Amino acid sequence: MRLLTSGCMMTGVFADIDLILPPANKSGKPAGLVLISGAQISNTAYNKTMVALQEAAAQKGISLYCGSPWYLGNTPQPVDLKQRVNNIHEEFTKAGLADGAPQFYAAHSLGTVFLQDFVASLGSEAAGQILMGGFILRKSLVPTFNYSVPTLTMGAELDGLARVTRIAESAYHTKDEKNFPVVVLEGQNHMQFASGDPPSNVRKHDLEAEVTEDAAHAKIASVGADFLAQRMGLSSGDVVAAEVSSSQDILKAIADAYEMEGSRRFNAPAQVGGPDEKSCVRGLCPTSSPWAPTAQQVISQSAVPDYSLKVTNAYVDLGGSPVTGKDFHLPNVTTSGKDVTITTYSGCYWNDKLDEIYDDLDTGFTFTSAQEIGTKLYSRQCTLNVGVGKNVSFSEDDPDFCAQTNQMAYDWALKHAPGKSASRFQSKGVPFVFGADVQKAGGPLFLNARLQFTEKQQDGKNVMEVVSFKQATEQNYWEDHFHVPRPSSIPDPGCYHYCKLLSPARAMEWMLVDGLRSQDFELESVLI
Repeated sequence: MRLLTSGCMMTGVFADIDLILPPANKSGKPAGLVLISGAQISNTAYNKTMVALQEAAAQKGISLYCGSPWYLGNTPQPVDLKQRVNNIHEEFTKAGLADGAPQFYAAHSLGTVFLQDFVASLGSEAAGQILMGGFILRKSLVPTFNYSVPTLTMGAELDGLARVTRIAESAYHTKDEKNFPVVVLEGQNHMQFASGDPPSNVRKHDLEAEVTEDAAHAKIASVGADFLAQRMGLSSGDVVAAEVSSSQDILKAIADAYEMEGSRRFNAPAQVGGPDEKSCVRGLCPTSSPWAPTAQQVISQSAVPDYSLKVTNAYVDLGGSPVTGKDFHLPNVTTSGKDVTITTYSGCYWNDKLDEIYDDLDTGFTFTSAQEIGTKLYSRQCTLNVGVGKNVSFSEDDPDFCAQTNQMAYDWALKHAPGKSASRFQSKGVPFVFGADVQKAGGPLFLNARLQFTEKQQDGKNVMEVVSFKQATEQNYWEDHFHVPRPSSIPDPGCYHYCKLLSPARAMEWMLVDGLRSQDFELESVLI
């Protein structure tokens, strides 16, 4: 094993070298920190970050020994992680770190995935952990939080790989855990946790930073050193607390959007496709989409202005039937006096199979919001005819109610995004525009038609056109189409106005991450 120390950093380019950085001043309270690099990023790319951390730690009274192991191909892997960490610790000892000094661990990007299992196995032997451009994995977050080593999670606001929405997911599930602060570093991107030229994957997918590398490193060091000092009893953690507080605007905006969706990763795990799907009984789940009733309000509220309209919703298996061992779940209306109640049912679809693999790997690379909220809604015609005794034609359902609701979801996200984020998106982002609804004739055709996103040019700029598919059926659909008595085993197929709805969370995620990619970026390569 060859070593590179801070004393020889200026001598040239090195390979096959563990990076060891003893503190410039050893008069403080000693501690060690081992940093595991990200994929295809050399350990020497973290030299500036670690030096900045050492300098900030020194101001807290800590003499911090830093080290980062070398990996073939500059890509960490878990098989020999223990041995590589031990090698760094041995070099710390040779450099003067006393036995029994607190040992901390840090990692960036892919390194965070491998490090946290190793650190968890150390238990109390690990004084703490810093995850940069990474996060505590879902297996430790749900169904209940079950990670023991105090951990600081530092996400970058403009991280195009470990997206800020996934950072917010961790914050959501650790908000009551005082030893697990989550911060979002404003204006910083994925590569700024390190230095130098980014590898091709980072270059292709990262967002444009709005702060300099030096400013990014100074912020990382300030927050990181305060976390170390707090764990060592040398700080009250005011710097970390202030950064946690300043991160709340964006973290709350994201959480609010995902809660409005009824997200499987936030507030509604018990849905088809969610981690608690087993709680659904015969296709009916105990959770709902708070957003979906908005579409029914768009369809029905103005039609019955003299009535109080209540809309309920539940997540279901949209394609469920007795043939599949589940029940039909269909919209309906009931009226009591001046109260009209309409039941609606929804089911989310997230991404294609490849993207679901990415999401299951929990890398933060792909969307975590739903691509669509497929929703069974009651028609406007039948709201009037069945609900309040009118006699109107099916033309009442001609308007593009799905597109209208999707525009509202987009507007909701723009309104609830942090002011600076909204301004950035309006200045640099690729906006959504909404096309007319497209009718699908038949349940299976509707179910399998996904909310459509198509890159287009409008006024010389890229836009993303969003088109919803609908299934609208007139009140007397069976009689008008089949001309035979309807068997009792087949539910009435009339009075529907189904929509593929845009999730406010998908709109928010687009504004914060994927819609910010360069106008020259090939949007078809975005996983949407």
